[in-house]
Amino acid sequence: AVRSSATAEDLPDLSFAGQQDTYLNVTGVEALIGSVRNCWASLWTARAMSYRHQMEIGHGRIYMAVVIQRLLRAEVSGVLFTANPATGEREELIVNASYGLGEIVVSGEVTPDAFVLDRASLERKEALIGEKERMVVANSDQGTRTIAVEQTRREQESLSNSQLNALASLALKVEKHFEGLPQDIEWLFAEDNLWLLQSRPITHLPVAPLKH
Repeated sequence: AVRSSATAEDLPDLSFAGQQDTYLNVTGVEALIGSVRNCWASLWTARAMSYRHQMEIGHGRIYMAVVIQRLLRAEVSGVLFTANPATGEREELIVNASYGLGEIVVSGEVTPDAFVLDRASLERKEALIGEKERMVVANSDQGTRTIAVEQTRREQESLSNSQLNALASLALKVEKHFEGLPQDIEWLFAEDNLWLLQSRPITHLPVAPLKH
């Protein structure tokens, strides 16, 4: 996996999510070098430059590294918010999960399963099964492809209770590491092992609702 790491990404008020290019399942030295070059160059696409202009961030203030990571063959992946990003409720954890690699969830191309967990007990308060009609998987040689999910799997929950519990427990540890700042976390399960991919502050989190 070849990913960007720019100085303006993942700030408390600006995420820059998706502004630079990501390349998954890159195989071989030649393809790797090309992907690194293209990822680096994506700092200067019209999309990225337009976003920086809208956010009033000068082009000369941006620096970018390219991160190379071993690609994990995700069975289930998604995001977890350690506070409810819609309501600002700090006592809820919100999990979005779907099959395959997580790019399809992050980009909003699929309707994932949605779980609302209680922060104190880690028990589920609500579960909504998404359509999960497609998933992204690695090709056997290079890159990725999108395939259809079987109808029976679409109708099933993508995460078990034990997986949800493990995920929530890890998320609270991550939030504690960042001194209680609510986090937007990317994760995946591969061979039933939980992997933490990324954590960043939740941007534009509403004020917590008043308690009665």
